[in-house]
Amino acid sequence: MRHRPPGFTLIEILVATAILALLAIMAYGSLGTILEERARTRRAGSALASLQMTMLFMDQDLAQAAPRPIRSSTGVLKPALHGGAGTTGPLLVLTRDGDLNPGGEHRSDLERVGYGLRHHALIRYVWPVLDRATPLTPERETLLHHVRSFRIRFLGPEGNWHRHWPALDASPTAELDRRPIGIKIILKTRNWGTIARIFELP
Repeated sequence: MRHRPPGFTLIEILVATAILALLAIMAYGSLGTILEERARTRRAGSALASLQMTMLFMDQDLAQAAPRPIRSSTGVLKPALHGGAGTTGPLLVLTRDGDLNPGGEHRSDLERVGYGLRHHALIRYVWPVLDRATPLTPERETLLHHVRSFRIRFLGPEGNWHRHWPALDASPTAELDRRPIGIKIILKTRNWGTIARIFELP
């Protein structure tokens, strides 16, 4: 009787190699899916953190809104809070209290801040001083990307919503330190759809 020599035949080796290759392809595909899902989760988490930070900034700024008009570099008095549809520059600008001064510098604790949309990103603006002798460029901080639209509504003391503040038919001098009692922020975003939130003013 003829005995087969120890070892594998060429056919067996080819079959085993094919099986190993198939398993490797399946494992690589699963690994790619896991890595892609992890990256997607990380991006979603980062976008959510940016949204939460944006709302925190807005909440703090509006909760500390101060009735302090400012004087522009041209000498024109600007309301303590103004903005809305058709506004040139940032869509919302206000004076806020509570600017931290840990160094004890001789300066006001008031700050002029604003919000606007630039290249589909929501920007927070901060001016270094309130009253300006010369034109000043504000500091800019990008809060939220992929914003398709940014709208604001102002709730007046009489209970009506306005698209602009001060109201277009209001007396400019009478409205310098007058603020709405609430502001509705409406953001249309790529990641979260339409987000609307109402902030109460002090």
